[in-house]
Amino acid sequence: MVTLTWLYVGFLFLLLLANFYVTRLISNRLWQPFYDTLEKIEKFNIEQQNVPQFTKSVIEEFKKLNQAISKLISDNVKAFRIQKEFTENASHELQTPLAVFQSKLDMLLQEPELNQNQAAILLSLYEAASRLSRMNKNLLLLAKIENNQYSILEPVDISGVVNEVIPYFKEQSISRNLQISTNITNMSVLNASRPLVEILVNNLILNAISHNRLNGRIDIQGTIEELSISNTSDQTALNADHLFKRFSKFSKSTSSSGLGLSLIQQICNYHHWQVKYFYKNDMHSFTIIF
Repeated sequence: MVTLTWLYVGFLFLLLLANFYVTRLISNRLWQPFYDTLEKIEKFNIEQQNVPQFTKSVIEEFKKLNQAISKLISDNVKAFRIQKEFTENASHELQTPLAVFQSKLDMLLQEPELNQNQAAILLSLYEAASRLSRMNKNLLLLAKIENNQYSILEPVDISGVVNEVIPYFKEQSISRNLQISTNITNMSVLNASRPLVEILVNNLILNAISHNRLNGRIDIQGTIEELSISNTSDQTALNADHLFKRFSKFSKSTSSSGLGLSLIQQICNYHHWQVKYFYKNDMHSFTIIF
């Protein structure tokens, strides 16, 4: 009798186990189209502008889901492409009239009959035009990066680029009596786009000068793994959450386009690097981690 009981229990256990695996197998097959769709959505990158092709399903609900997602992605890809094309085309078209406008203002500023008020108004217009021109160039550059138009990579000596760029800012640093110290002897040679690396370093140093105080200092430190540029300032710690957003401005400077740090982040993203902001010992630091 005991033996029969155990046999009955064993049979029930095997039956439950078989039922569990059969149910699991059916469930996996039933939900497989959903998991395929989920995987393709997770891998989707709007910058590649390719609408994922979902696995066909005989289940009506999954078919409707895939159709709805495909339409949503297609609409977003189209809007993204139109936005990028508009930014690039608008920037191209603005270059010539902006250059003409600046040239005419420059000629007017050199007129000997200008009185003080007229000169001040023209100078204000010239500064605004210069800022607009820089903003336009940065927007065009951002569009080119997003369109992968800097696809040529080559070995780039980061310390060499830093040493080449620093002399360009000699007059600006002297006018504000800034001390620039460098320690970049052991930096890596990285496979990167040299024009973008030059723009990156240029913007970092320009940012350190523009937002510095009189009689301040700039420290440039480089290692195999990172490049860090720190500067003194009259400002306290900045809001890191909004720092790299386009048109974010964290100083009262009217010459800033609001795109410099966004451009730095975009260049880092392009090379799969990281950019981080720190505030320590009254110094603002931007660190590029390779």
